[in-house]
Amino acid sequence: METRKRILVVDDDVDVITVLKAILTKEGYDVISAVNKAEGLVKLRNEHPDLAILDVMMTTQYEGFDMAREMLSNPEF
Repeated sequence: METRKRILVVDDDVDVITVLKAILTKEGYDVISAVNKAEGLVKLRNEHPDLAILDVMMTTQYEGFDMAREMLSNPEF
């Protein structure tokens, strides 16, 4: 039995999350979502997704970039 790949979608626009979740679920992925960097990092630690799709501008203009930098600099991720 093949394990479904998990994708974390981090975006402050709930409509974007809804659309991406529908498309990715239809393609056979499990989708986890978060609405900001803080929630995204918690989900990243707890859910261990295979891939993360990040919005760039959320609470701040660079929040998505900041999260990506944290992910790349932390061996846990």
